[in-house]
Amino acid sequence: MNTEGNKKDINVEAKTINEIQSESILPSGRYGPLVARIPVIISQSKVHISINTEISLDDSAVDIRNFKRSVHLNQCSLLDMGDKRHGKVYLSGYIDESIEYTAFQSIDDKSSTKLCFKTVKIPFDFAAKIEYCTRPSLLISNKFISVSLSSSLNQSSTKECLLCQLDEADIYEADIIKKSMFSKDSNTFDTITEYLVLYITFTILQWQQVSIPRGLPYNSP
Repeated sequence: MNTEGNKKDINVEAKTINEIQSESILPSGRYGPLVARIPVIISQSKVHISINTEISLDDSAVDIRNFKRSVHLNQCSLLDMGDKRHGKVYLSGYIDESIEYTAFQSIDDKSSTKLCFKTVKIPFDFAAKIEYCTRPSLLISNKFISVSLSSSLNQSSTKECLLCQLDEADIYEADIIKKSMFSKDSNTFDTITEYLVLYITFTILQWQQVSIPRGLPYNSP
């Protein structure tokens, strides 16, 4: 794709940001013993999911330029199995994927390439046994409890007040297969099959009342 004739010089404004010195401030607060209502970590877990998906492109592609992917969760539930150490979590979500690719175009009987984009949502879901680092309270055994996916730690109106946070998500490409389902041109492709491995680290939290014992002042030797 010839873009030399479209290049223009653009002037932008820029400024240097000076680094300044910060002053440490010791936090102040009440010392124990006291009772506080705080988000307590119930479990931290890491899972890996194998995903394969077939994606049809809107134009016959010549080459894949770039992939941009982000991971989102849309549902979480916790099943307490009556075991003091373990529970079962159900999670579902999707990979938001943007594909940047080049395709042939013909203008006035002249062949050139154009830049195209395709955005898809690749769903996934799984159930996994998790280990409690702190046993959740107020759960009913053998019953799924809905878990909030809010990124904030605002207290829920339900007694359980459970939260799920997506801590980290890494996506690895195992393989990408390009093939042509509709075009007869062997130099182009219109369908790609992706084999991905998704690693997710997540934390289950619960608002609980915690007794904080008497302790030393902050930063004491």
